[in-house]
Amino acid sequence: SDATTTKPMLVLHFDVNETLLLDDPAGGDTPEDCLNKIIAKSAFCRIPKDAQLDQSLPLSSVVPTQWLDGSPILGSPEGMAMDSDGNEEFTKTADYMKKCPGLHTEWEWPEGACPYYKTAYKKFAKTFTKHHGSGYRHIAEQIKQNLLLGEVSGGNEVDARISHDGINHFMLPAFFDCIHQLFTEEPRRKVRLVIRTFGSDLSDVANAITAFAEGKHPLYPDFRCPELVLKDENLYRGRWVPSQCAEHEVSGVSNDEQFVHPSHVYHLYEWNKN
Repeated sequence: SDATTTKPMLVLHFDVNETLLLDDPAGGDTPEDCLNKIIAKSAFCRIPKDAQLDQSLPLSSVVPTQWLDGSPILGSPEGMAMDSDGNEEFTKTADYMKKCPGLHTEWEWPEGACPYYKTAYKKFAKTFTKHHGSGYRHIAEQIKQNLLLGEVSGGNEVDARISHDGINHFMLPAFFDCIHQLFTEEPRRKVRLVIRTFGSDLSDVANAITAFAEGKHPLYPDFRCPELVLKDENLYRGRWVPSQCAEHEVSGVSNDEQFVHPSHVYHLYEWNKN
């Protein structure tokens, strides 16, 4: 039998913003905002005992005072903590760095804890590593470093679809590493990618994946995969539209049995059609 049929088909759904890209123009977030939010979503806090006992209290109203390991949450989200001379007090001190536990990246939440991003401090998440999360700033800097292109083999210029500024990867390299492994493993399985976004960046993402499939990614110059070359006919734009059938009589069905359609239905349109 075909080697690609020995494993079940794998369908992977990817969101774009803060998953494939460190950017979210549609949400009004800069790359720096997204970076801070991503880290804030994996920095877990202890839920205060009184909040745990009050089942009616939403997490968005919880004001945590401790990180997951019990160490105190220091600083002020209203602005950087200042000493008496007006200097930033703790941002890069080794003492404060020790007071922030490691990020929690497991699927299940620890009992009695939640992400910083889910608490009342969510509104400060875009600047997280500049106040409460200063101890995680080194992680933000490491991520930025990992997004740099570095030297390109042969001194060639990188394809503009892979890097829009010639300095940073447009899409997270980990995505291409994942896809490369799936499409080169033996025995092969059928893989389908579904990429969704509320923004207007789908064309750019499709172009980057196409460049990767054509061997234009500097980390995978020998990779070729025609089935990942995406064209306009592979892209769709969704839109909710009023249903023409809402509360409309269905022929041959009694009044008691009439099917009532939703007031709106979801339609898919060609990407370049308005």
